[in-house]
Amino acid sequence: MSSTPYAKNFKKIVPKSSHFENACVNQGMNIEDYNQPCSTGQAPEYASRNYVETGTSIQEKIEMWYLTPLRRMKDHEGFICLEICFLLYEKLLRRQLGMGNDETFSEGHRVFEVIGSQFRISRELAYEFWFHWRNGLLHRGMPGLVEGRTYWMTGRQEEAIRVADNHVSINPWIIRDIIVDLIAANRKIWTDADFPLAKELKEI
Repeated sequence: MSSTPYAKNFKKIVPKSSHFENACVNQGMNIEDYNQPCSTGQAPEYASRNYVETGTSIQEKIEMWYLTPLRRMKDHEGFICLEICFLLYEKLLRRQLGMGNDETFSEGHRVFEVIGSQFRISRELAYEFWFHWRNGLLHRGMPGLVEGRTYWMTGRQEEAIRVADNHVSINPWIIRDIIVDLIAANRKIWTDADFPLAKELKEI
């Protein structure tokens, strides 16, 4: 018996060309080079002469690594979508408000005025949303419970966040759209000395 009895069922998947690939072709790179395995980050010193950046722009990297995958999410991907959105949103808020690394999102902080304005909710609800949803999802994998309240996620409402009769209703896709649009419009947040945007490297 063959040691790989299921090998005949595997098919080579050829990805469709994206506009990022097309852009690379326009810069003199061919599709084969673009699709070959590449590394993301920084080349080690001993191999630095053997690698070159792909020429992908900051905006293209953010689109490939974050925004395009987020926009494609739907159905049962609401929790993981919000988790990634919260990470990006916090990066944006900290940069725009000049918050220090040790500065926390504590109750009464001015950041909740910004969050409330962007999601059209009160400052108080913005804090509750951040404390129970952002902190809950990123630290425990689920939103935290609020005494006397129930919650659900639904795509069947036009508001990002709504509270009625002590019930919190969240539309993850509207929240996603708001945050993705904000991130797409603020490329400067990726100019970060402590957490620099990774390079995309290809072997020469």
